[in-house]
Amino acid sequence: MCDHECLCFYMLGSTPTGSSSSGSCSCSCSNDAGLQFYDDPRSWFEALGFCRAQKQKLVEISNDTVMNNVIKLQQNETVTQNGVWVGLERPIFGIDSTWRWISGGSVNTSQWNSSSPPSSTNKYCGKIIWVNETRTIKLLDDDCFNELPFICQEERRMQTGGLDVCVTETE
Repeated sequence: MCDHECLCFYMLGSTPTGSSSSGSCSCSCSNDAGLQFYDDPRSWFEALGFCRAQKQKLVEISNDTVMNNVIKLQQNETVTQNGVWVGLERPIFGIDSTWRWISGGSVNTSQWNSSSPPSSTNKYCGKIIWVNETRTIKLLDDDCFNELPFICQEERRMQTGGLDVCVTETE
């Protein structure tokens, strides 16, 4: 279980006493794998922008290590009944409607929720849902404008020949 850490941001001139309506709070839960859960519901686009502003990205469940860490982070969350945004998308335009992680990596289709195969229309963003029966998570497509909690994933920057290269932390 995770003790939530709440971060509050206030506009200039407001006070952190809770009496000002010009501030906003976001509660988060993190683990040692570089994952951060935010229970502040946002659209997929807003979640993506928020993660990028934190020098992170929406989580990509690209291997078993990340999957296990996401499961550990999610199994005690009660706000995730409708799903949690992850870094999964498919193109709106063009003939290629293949689901991909935001980094361009391919998606393991066995992770899709079998009771609800991906929609061919109107759902271009991906989320995860907790499946109690199997005590695991499954991928599911959704309307990008629905507001859901989300998980950010840290990126580690390495200097290589004067270039910044982002490397996703997976372990």
